[in-house]
Amino acid sequence: MNCAPSGELTDTETATVQFHLAIRSVTHKQTIGDAPDAGTMNAVVEDMVRQVISCTGVENVVIAQQLPDGGNIFSEEFAQNLAKIKLPITKFNALLKLSQRSIRDYKRTNNVKAVEFDERLQKIVDAYNTRDNLQFVSDTVSDFVNDLSDQPLDLLKDLDKDRQSFESLGLTYEEKAFYDILVKVRDDIKSELDMDLTVLLYKNGYPPEWNEEVFDRVMAQATNYKSHPR
Repeated sequence: MNCAPSGELTDTETATVQFHLAIRSVTHKQTIGDAPDAGTMNAVVEDMVRQVISCTGVENVVIAQQLPDGGNIFSEEFAQNLAKIKLPITKFNALLKLSQRSIRDYKRTNNVKAVEFDERLQKIVDAYNTRDNLQFVSDTVSDFVNDLSDQPLDLLKDLDKDRQSFESLGLTYEEKAFYDILVKVRDDIKSELDMDLTVLLYKNGYPPEWNEEVFDRVMAQATNYKSHPR
């Protein structure tokens, strides 16, 4: 028996029917053979939703960790709460939010170092965002994000270490902030001097062929003269 269109359906109605037939076809292909049926897939989705809801509660606990004195990041309670977050992306986002808040808090007293940590965190975020450009399978993505989660955790530890470093320098907390400014200015001046010296040597034909090691040696000798004046 041959079926032919009667012409009674509008173009919109025909498109709607074709849309639903396409969905039926895809669903049928996904549920034949060893593929899970619709009920199984729905159960998996529901379980994932429950995990997200559970992890969101734990995530809020992690984010609520207070680090004004530094140290809570190393506490057993923090480690236990972090271990409860099973979903890699949820864990990463919890550490990301905690890092962002810790940097904001540090910026109130030490803007220079806070900017450095913020730039470091941005690189971590950029690396995380590239995951969508990588054609990974689910397990590979999870491993990728899990490994990446170690980086904001290391950042938090380094931030706490830097926050406490004023003691070993024999400075007050406030003096350490000004000390970091002076160190940055010194490094900026040194970088500018390196560039000026490189340009000056190159304009005068030295070395005959570009050699980064030569410039490094000249700069090292200039530094040596500065450190050991006659």
